[in-house]
This record gives sequence, structure tokens and C-alpha cells, in this order.
Amino acid sequence: MTKLVNFCLLKNNLFLSAHKTLRQSLSIKQENFKLVTPLNHRAIIQIDGQQSIEFLQGLLTNDVTLLAKQKSMYAMMLNRNGRVLHDVLLYRSMSTTGSEILLECQSEDTESILKALKAYKLRKKVSFSPKQDYKLYQVHLDSRLKGIDDDKIQSQHLASDPSILLHRDKVVQISPDPRLTWLGWRVIATSQPCTDDLLGEPDGYHMLRYKLGIPEGSTDLPPGRCFPLEANIEFMNGISFNKGCYIGQELTARTHYTGVIRKRLMPFSILNHKDLSKDTKLFDSKGKSVGKVLATLCGTVGLALIRLDSQCKVLNTINGATVVPGKTAWWPPLE
Repeated sequence: MTKLVNFCLLKNNLFLSAHKTLRQSLSIKQENFKLVTPLNHRAIIQIDGQQSIEFLQGLLTNDVTLLAKQKSMYAMMLNRNGRVLHDVLLYRSMSTTGSEILLECQSEDTESILKALKAYKLRKKVSFSPKQDYKLYQVHLDSRLKGIDDDKIQSQHLASDPSILLHRDKVVQISPDPRLTWLGWRVIATSQPCTDDLLGEPDGYHMLRYKLGIPEGSTDLPPGRCFPLEANIEFMNGISFNKGCYIGQELTARTHYTGVIRKRLMPFSILNHKDLSKDTKLFDSKGKSVGKVLATLCGTVGLALIRLDSQCKVLNTINGATVVPGKTAWWPPLE
């Protein structure tokens, strides 16, 4: 018993050490970046019924049938013109019936998503219901963080099981974040699944996302604004090019196979801490418009749709802000 306790304490200390390194590399305040982050801006919709997989297969970009083999997946819902309406995470049911799928979305998008699901239901045997008793958390355990700040952070080898930190009787589902390993683990729980000393504020989580260039919800991806490949969906494991038809599939497939993607969603740093509003235009040194701001955080970082030939260049705005967009380390080489 003593050996087990010592082993658990050792694992916990390793987790704390790795996350101190990550927090320092991202310049995030210690009180805001801890091991477990409550995601109060996220919500769960339960999808149930014999035809739930078939139904979602015709609506979402990813191959939903793969949930039989994996715990979670990322996907997007498109309009008929192939533009992004919503991005969601799906979780395999852990219930005894096995017919349920949990859909995670931004809280303020819940009503819009439910409306879309009901519109396409037709006569399919499927039902939808918000799960207001479920809470979302992010656990920052995975230490494969090399590349966020290459000159400061070092990759460390840690165990990757977050359950040692959590009250298991309160946990409904634990899954690695399907978008990117560096985002750690996603936890669905009925109430706070950990002790107060492990709980942080959402600021650290959002700063991590913005530094990595990971959009989330309609705040970062305004409905109808961009195409899924511009939002880097293929980099975040959110699309299948081998599945059958779904809404918006034709243009998405054509763009993929022709390879014509002129702009992408990129993270950027604001060098002079100017406030930037959504849709602020970005200009290169010649005064040419090369992108638009989608969202900013704390006056220091943001996400924008920017032409690929302008990445890593100094850009300016009309109000005098200076920003530098960049490709993140987790992107594959772009041809």
C-alpha cells in the first residue's frame, strides 16, 4: 500500500513539474493555469436513437462510424455552400445501451445546433436533449509540448493517465483531446472532479489555444465566414475524405484535391498591445489587405484568416497595431 501511495505521489509531482514549464513558456499567471480547467463556456447535447450514427454521418465532416473504435473525435457542421457553421467534439457512449453520442459545443451555440439537428431529423429514429447536468473540464497532462516555445520548453516523458488526479465517481467520460495532443485530456463530469488546489481559471486554457492556433466555437469561427480547410480542419483530425456525402462535402472535397488554399486561420501576436476588434483588416508593408481578425485575447494574441504568403511577416492595422502571424509547430509542412 505504501509503495502505491509513493508511486501516485511521484506521478503527481511529475505532472506539476511539466505544467509549471508549460505555464512559464506561455507567460500565463500561475493562478490561472493549473492542471484542471473548468470549461463553463462549453455544453453537452445528448444524441440518442438507433439511427444516431447514420444521422450524424450525413451532417458532419468526420467519419462518425469510427466512434465504434475511438473515444472521441472532432468535426464541423457546414452549410450548403461548404462554409463552417459550427465545430463540435463527439464522444462515444459509455452507457449500457451504447446508442448515445455526446456532442460538445460552445454553450451559446447550443440552441442554434439543436435547431439545425431538428431541421435535418426528418423521420430518422434519433432524439436530442441538452445535458445540463454534465460539466466539461480540460486536464493538461500530456507533456509533448516541444514547439510551443522551442527555446524555453523541453519535452518530458510522463504517464498519460489523468484518472489518478480525479474523483472517478464523478467522471462520465475521459478522452484525449482529439484535435491536438498538446491540449491534454477532455473530461465530462457530473460535478467538480478534482480538489480545489488543482482547479484553474479558463484564461490559461484559452491562452494555450490561441498560442497554438486552435479555434473553438462561434467566437473564433463566426458561422458562414470561412471554409473548413481554411480553419485547418485536416490538421485537427476533423475530416474524412473517404466517407460518403454530407452537407457541404462537394466544395470541400474539390478544394482538397485541387490543393488551392490561399489563406488559413493563424495565430498572431500583437506587438504593441493595441485593442483589435473582430473583422479588423490586416495590411502588409505595401498596404495590401492580407487578412482579417477573427478574435483576440488579452490584447496580446489572436486568431485571424491570413494569406499563406503573409505568414511570419509583420502586418499592420489602420489603428496602428502591429501583429506577426505565424505557422505553429504542430502544422505539417505546407506545399
